[in-house]
Amino acid sequence: MRISVVIAAYHGEKYIAAQLESLVAQERLPDEIWIGDDSDDDATETAVKEILPKLSPQVEVHYQRNRPRRGILGNFLNLAEQASGDLIFFSDQDDVWLPSKIRRLAGLMEEFPFMQVVGCNSTVVDEQLRPTGKYLYGHLPPGTVTEIAKQPDFAKIVWPRFAIYGHNICMRRSFLPFFQQVPVVSYVGHDIWLTQVAAMMGVMKFVDEPLTLYRVHDNNSSELTLQTLNESWLHRMKQTFRSQSDLNATMANLEALHQFCQRTPEVPEEACKILEQSWEYFRLRLRLRRFWRPFRWLALTPRLLKGYFTIGNGWRACLRDQVF
Repeated sequence: MRISVVIAAYHGEKYIAAQLESLVAQERLPDEIWIGDDSDDDATETAVKEILPKLSPQVEVHYQRNRPRRGILGNFLNLAEQASGDLIFFSDQDDVWLPSKIRRLAGLMEEFPFMQVVGCNSTVVDEQLRPTGKYLYGHLPPGTVTEIAKQPDFAKIVWPRFAIYGHNICMRRSFLPFFQQVPVVSYVGHDIWLTQVAAMMGVMKFVDEPLTLYRVHDNNSSELTLQTLNESWLHRMKQTFRSQSDLNATMANLEALHQFCQRTPEVPEEACKILEQSWEYFRLRLRLRRFWRPFRWLALTPRLLKGYFTIGNGWRACLRDQVF
């Protein structure tokens, strides 16, 4: 089984060498590494060229400069289309993979040949790779990740808005046509799309094992920072008071999934029903927000109240709807 690793780079000169070294130190080596560079200077390219002679000759390394920039999603999509592996691993430019990562996730693909997307957890480290004592998914309700690891039902994925972080995703090349249907818009990342679509189709598996050192620093592309990890209660309050655009983005994402459902016969009917329930819940929330704020509580319906605690995040979602 041929293995590809794809790295979407952007001003990654500071850390990309360490990431590449961890890839060629894997217990099961990748056959090729593809790097797509969106940088507007030569620093990342220089860093890659300097480390190349030190890497294993058994691993092919392909570097390409993107002109014009493709963005994170477009970059990963382009790299996945060029990769020749039966399995495609998505990688950040600034992490470090534990030596067993490729062996473990590729082994899952071999053990479960019907699975199309598998993923794992990460240990969160600081800029110098010192452990913070944190793992990913601390923002989700207790027990959520354990339940998803046991049985990744679509409802467990879409309702808490769970996604395998992109740097921990392994995808079969046969799933590429479904990845290519991702809407190239700001509110849908490749990780969200692959997780939700694979879960809808019943072909996603997650193992709650930290196989990556997820480096948190000032220039991370995700919103996860050491401050949000160390002050999780404050981060949750900030999430509560996010703007109307967040709700609109969620509706747009659900609409994209609904369109995918309609044109994809492989999606089970039960998953389509769960998607409809989610869409109805957020539709009711948007309808509520059309009322003048002092009287919104009068517009609460039993269906919406139930949705807050079965689909949403309880009182925080209710408070957001009353304030914004």
